[in-house]
Amino acid sequence: MTLKSDITSGFKVPKAYFESFDTDFILEQTLKQTVSESGFKTPDTYFEKLEIRLPKTANARTLQQLNKKTTFYLSGIAASLVLLLMFSWPSETPQTLTAEAIENYLLNEEIQSDEFASLLTSDELDNFNPISISSSEIETYIFENAALESLLID
Repeated sequence: MTLKSDITSGFKVPKAYFESFDTDFILEQTLKQTVSESGFKTPDTYFEKLEIRLPKTANARTLQQLNKKTTFYLSGIAASLVLLLMFSWPSETPQTLTAEAIENYLLNEEIQSDEFASLLTSDELDNFNPISISSSEIETYIFENAALESLLID
């Protein structure tokens, strides 16, 4: 629970303000009773000679309507450009799957042969024809794709 004395506002009272408040208030009241006029006076013909010249400006309502129309047209043009770019932007071409990518996947994922067997039916396994590759094709593949230094070190 907070007490009223604990709450602070952003306003501060000058030091010794309330000590002299009574005397200042009484002096102010006596001054108002003795002096009824402020002492400032405008000349007699001041308002008769006063001319105000304002520059001619366009009607504010016309400008608002013009701004609304311009904003409407510009937003329509922007929306149509966004739609045009969105539908005409070239989409990515699908990547083709290469034998090398499949080989890398099989080597890196360490898939066992029983997992392959579960994907194939018994008819597909019976009709399986292994690919015959000659030793010269294997040598060519090794020379073109393998790092010979790593093979020699192992």
